Amino acid sequence: MFESLKPVLLPLAGLVLGGIFLGSIILINMRFFPKNVYGKKRSKRRRTYQVTKTNPNLATVVIRCYDRRFRTAHHEFIRKELRLKAKDFYPIKVAGGPAGLARQEQVPDKYGAIMKDIDLAIENHKIREIIIVAHEDCRFYDKLVDRKCDPYVEKQDLPEAVRVLLEKYPNVTIRAFYGRFTGNKRRIFFEEISAALLEQTAT
Repeated sequence: MFESLKPVLLPLAGLVLGGIFLGSIILINMRFFPKNVYGKKRSKRRRTYQVTKTNPNLATVVIRCYDRRFRTAHHEFIRKELRLKAKDFYPIKVAGGPAGLARQEQVPDKYGAIMKDIDLAIENHKIREIIIVAHEDCRFYDKLVDRKCDPYVEKQDLPEAVRVLLEKYPNVTIRAFYGRFTGNKRRIFFEEISAALLEQTAT
């Protein structure tokens, strides 16, 4: 009986062995030479990143310039002196910082962008305080004023910026700071502009 099945079994066995051999070649190519199989190198596993937890008690907006010379100083000042962690405040970084508030007629686009961000923060958080930070030698002012006549214009603009904010957000506390270089311009420090001076200058 076995002899009579040989003509059928031998070709069948050959097909099975051939299939196994061919499958092995394909698996080896997929593993070690994916380009031969897929036409291009397989993409690496997609990277994923952690979702930042929101702070339901976020109550502060910080408006500042993004001048790269002040970037490190701003981060350290906010963390060490204002005692705010990244999750504790709503950052608004814009060229000139509060200049867009004080000079809205000259730069209406900056004014509109800042106010839109503040409104968004107030809509989504329980904002009770807005902190504005100006700094010395802000390059944003170069096209707005004559530096020779007004070297500390950034500081002098703070009262007007505060007035604009208080006019629209009377129930929010406004604080203003001014960043300055040390004598050798290797370090930066910040001084708070007193509320009395702000009110006196703004009126």
